Amino acid sequence: MPTAGKDIEKLVSGIPGLDHIASGGIPRGRTTLVSGTAGSGKTVLAVQFLVEG
Repeated sequence: MPTAGKDIEKLVSGIPGLDHIASGGIPRGRTTLVSGTAGSGKTVLAVQFLVEG
């Protein structure tokens, strides 16, 4: 039986801490919710992710 999260293709964010807590990156082809308080960088993360393609 595959281990949860091991067979999912990931997109590396380029942010080491985020990739670490996301077990290697953001899952490709899946919806990902980014939450946080005002001013925590959610919009900056989303825009940077879009710019990098």
